[in-house]
Amino acid sequence: MAGKKDTLKSPIGMHNTLDNTLDNTLDWAVLTKNYLPDLMRDVAQLKTALAEQNYDLIKTEAHRIYGTAGTFLLDAISQSAARMEQSAHDRVPEAVLEKINEIMCMIEEEAEKLSHED
Repeated sequence: MAGKKDTLKSPIGMHNTLDNTLDNTLDWAVLTKNYLPDLMRDVAQLKTALAEQNYDLIKTEAHRIYGTAGTFLLDAISQSAARMEQSAHDRVPEAVLEKINEIMCMIEEEAEKLSHED
């Protein structure tokens, strides 16, 4: 099947054509599993930004997490990041911290779920 193109539905309803050179298979579980540690690190760093009251950085990073998590079909994480972005915009530190902790728990749950798919 070399050269065959796979079409995957993206979270926003658009279609992307991906040409995968590894037997034309795309293992989203592996990609997601590789993404989760980076995501956990990024979210943990938001606690430092919150302690420094760096709401601009929190908004920027929360927006990036919103988009990236959505790309990986991690909808609950994506939506929590969107709410964190709004809380940072409104400068509500308790709400930002709540979302940070919520997202960290969701990452752990997702990692646990993916570990059972091996």
